[in-house]
Amino acid sequence: MTNREHTKFCEDLFSKFKAGEITAEEVRDEWNKVDGIVFADPRPVNMSADILKEIEDKKQNDYANKDIKQTSKRK
Repeated sequence: MTNREHTKFCEDLFSKFKAGEITAEEVRDEWNKVDGIVFADPRPVNMSADILKEIEDKKQNDYANKDIKQTSKRK
Protein backbone atom coordinates (compact mmCIF):
# COMPACT_ATOMS: atom_id res chain seq x y z
CA MET A 1 0.00 0.00 0.00
CA THR A 2 1.46 3.32 -1.04
CA ASN A 3 1.40 6.40 1.13
CA ARG A 4 -1.33 7.89 -1.05
CA GLU A 5 -3.45 4.71 -0.79
CA HIS A 6 -2.96 4.65 2.97
CA THR A 7 -4.06 8.28 3.27
CA LYS A 8 -7.17 7.59 1.19
CA PHE A 9 -7.92 4.49 3.26
CA CYS A 10 -7.72 6.51 6.50
CA GLU A 11 -9.84 9.35 5.12
CA ASP A 12 -12.53 6.91 3.97
CA LEU A 13 -12.44 5.01 7.23
CA PHE A 14 -12.82 8.10 9.39
CA SER A 15 -15.47 9.67 7.18
CA LYS A 16 -17.54 6.48 7.56
CA PHE A 17 -17.06 6.71 11.32
CA LYS A 18 -18.08 10.38 11.43
CA ALA A 19 -21.16 9.59 9.33
CA GLY A 20 -22.13 6.86 11.79
CA GLU A 21 -21.78 4.07 9.23
CA ILE A 22 -19.29 2.13 11.35
CA THR A 23 -18.42 1.98 15.04
CA ALA A 24 -15.12 2.79 16.72
CA GLU A 25 -14.49 -0.93 17.14
CA GLU A 26 -14.95 -1.47 13.42
CA VAL A 27 -12.53 1.38 12.71
CA ARG A 28 -9.99 -0.25 15.01
CA ASP A 29 -10.47 -3.65 13.37
CA GLU A 30 -10.03 -2.24 9.86
CA TRP A 31 -7.05 -0.15 10.95
CA ASN A 32 -5.36 -3.19 12.50
CA LYS A 33 -5.78 -5.15 9.27
CA VAL A 34 -3.60 -2.60 7.49
CA ASP A 35 -1.42 -1.32 10.31
CA GLY A 36 -0.68 -4.79 11.65
CA ILE A 37 1.23 -6.00 8.59
CA VAL A 38 4.56 -7.49 9.63
CA PHE A 39 7.35 -7.28 7.10
CA ALA A 40 9.43 -10.37 6.46
CA ASP A 41 13.07 -10.46 7.46
CA PRO A 42 14.98 -9.42 4.32
CA ARG A 43 18.07 -11.45 5.15
CA PRO A 44 18.65 -14.45 2.92
CA VAL A 45 17.71 -17.69 4.64
CA ASN A 46 19.65 -20.14 2.49
CA MET A 47 23.11 -18.82 3.38
CA SER A 48 25.31 -20.42 5.97
CA ALA A 49 25.69 -18.76 9.37
CA ASP A 50 29.35 -17.96 8.59
CA ILE A 51 28.43 -16.00 5.47
CA LEU A 52 25.66 -14.12 7.30
CA LYS A 53 28.09 -13.25 10.11
CA GLU A 54 30.62 -12.00 7.57
CA ILE A 55 27.96 -9.77 5.95
CA GLU A 56 26.89 -8.36 9.34
CA ASP A 57 30.53 -7.74 10.33
CA LYS A 58 31.15 -5.87 7.08
CA LYS A 59 28.08 -3.70 7.70
CA GLN A 60 29.31 -2.89 11.21
CA ASN A 61 32.77 -1.98 9.88
CA ASP A 62 31.23 0.22 7.18
CA TYR A 63 29.17 2.08 9.78
CA ALA A 64 32.18 2.47 12.07
CA ASN A 65 34.32 3.84 9.23
CA LYS A 66 31.54 6.23 8.25
CA ASP A 67 31.37 7.55 11.83
CA ILE A 68 35.14 8.06 11.91
CA LYS A 69 35.06 10.00 8.63
CA GLN A 70 32.20 12.21 9.84
CA THR A 71 33.94 12.87 13.16
CA SER A 72 37.19 13.85 11.43
CA LYS A 73 35.29 16.29 9.19
CA ARG A 74 33.91 18.10 12.24
CA LYS A 75 37.34 18.96 13.64
